[in-house]
Amino acid sequence: GDQIGSRLWLLSREKELAEPLRRAKEYAEEALAWLVTDGIAARVQVITSVPRRGVLGLTVALKRLDGGLENYQFNRLWEGL
Repeated sequence: GDQIGSRLWLLSREKELAEPLRRAKEYAEEALAWLVTDGIAARVQVITSVPRRGVLGLTVALKRLDGGLENYQFNRLWEGL
């Protein structure tokens, strides 16, 4: 019953406003929740931004089970997420 992927593609035609950024955070956290459920990470945190016009920025912080922290950054063109 595992599902993969995210709903970020639903935002491809949205404007760069606060509400779509909130939903991008929700969708990314939803897509990464399996890391906590499967015991791979202790916590997943997502921060969204618009680093430049037309780009959705996602910063993903994973807290490992051993207490370490890993950060990942993703920048995608807003169109065609």
